[in-house]
Amino acid sequence: MKVLFAANSSGLGHATRIIPLVYETLKKHDVYILSDFRALDLLKSEFGSKIKQYFKLQDYSFQNKSFTNTRFSINRFLVNSPTYLKELRKEHVEFLKIQKKHKFNIIISDSRYGIHAPDSHSYIITNHLKILVKGILRQTSGEATELANYFFMRHFNGIIIPDYTNNGI
Repeated sequence: MKVLFAANSSGLGHATRIIPLVYETLKKHDVYILSDFRALDLLKSEFGSKIKQYFKLQDYSFQNKSFTNTRFSINRFLVNSPTYLKELRKEHVEFLKIQKKHKFNIIISDSRYGIHAPDSHSYIITNHLKILVKGILRQTSGEATELANYFFMRHFNGIIIPDYTNNGI
């Protein structure tokens, strides 16, 4: 069986949290990794030649455009939303070219919403089920992110939520 892990490169947390999953999957299946920047470098240094093939696919510009020096900016996020949607569409189109050639059986995507395919079992790892902002937009932001999650995650067969066994959600 061919299993692809795709890690968002906006921080090393996405790459590090798939490491135990990759090690476990390597025991029984062929593993492929798709990522970009430092996340891809980290995964290559961790697994080396144990991985059948690495794929470099440009990630989103979200990190660069939605944050000030110290925090997330809802204004920057909203202004740049059309750019993010275009990047996500491009990511999906480029990924389908890879999928057509390699035919992965299972795809596990850590916050890469364009990495899924209708001809495989696709799962997304996320901890952003509802994002609340402070102040007057608190209620609206939660409802908006739930709606956005439905829109983006409907293409996946399941959602993997990293959480504690006890006292988790």
